[in-house]
Amino acid sequence: MTQDRHLLKNWQLTANGWRISMRCPTYFAALLADTLAGWSITNDEANTKPDVSISFHDGEYTIGGKCYDTHFRQTDLISALNDTFICMAYHTLTLVEGARLLHCAAYSINDHCNIVVGAKNTGKSTFIYEKARQGHRIAADDLLLWLPKRGLFKTLGLPIRMRRPVLKVDGELADNDKFYPGENIAYSKLRSFDVVDANTTFHLDRLWRLNDERMLRKVPLLRTFKVLQQNTISTSDIALT
Repeated sequence: MTQDRHLLKNWQLTANGWRISMRCPTYFAALLADTLAGWSITNDEANTKPDVSISFHDGEYTIGGKCYDTHFRQTDLISALNDTFICMAYHTLTLVEGARLLHCAAYSINDHCNIVVGAKNTGKSTFIYEKARQGHRIAADDLLLWLPKRGLFKTLGLPIRMRRPVLKVDGELADNDKFYPGENIAYSKLRSFDVVDANTTFHLDRLWRLNDERMLRKVPLLRTFKVLQQNTISTSDIALT
């Protein structure tokens, strides 16, 4: 009976013209529906060749996608969700001509779009979480599409990700009811914060860099393109996000 819970079904995910076919258990599709912003998830039994697949066998999730040649394996449901988002992000690159995947956070204040870059563990997620708690619109917590030839950016509709336990800047526990907790990470629930819908296009107003001391510094206009290039992600880097 337990194995029936993990029975695979076919689904179609759509977001303002984007389409991703997926095969996964029903409960996993429900989890996607309650975390992704701007994505509609419907049953699609006619589809037999999924773009992304998630299966569970012998206590382990296996996650794979057409556009990513590595299969992730996880025992934790929320870690499997994280890897599914990675596969989805890579698949969107095939849907947008000339797009590149950018490792960054992004938010909007007074209709001004800000992108924040920085090395791993410099505090981008904590920074963007505080912006979300302040009521600002969140365009990206970790991944964003960049169209360098057009000077545009597109959102993926991914939820906010935090390491567990979820803490405020002052170190106190915060908003546990707004997250799905896993063993090591947690993802925000849909409508807990103002996350921009997937496939929303915007221009950049300001680019910022978080340094190793977690200090925010504005990137000069003449260095913007180079800094963005330095923060694009290749296939070999994707598992590091």
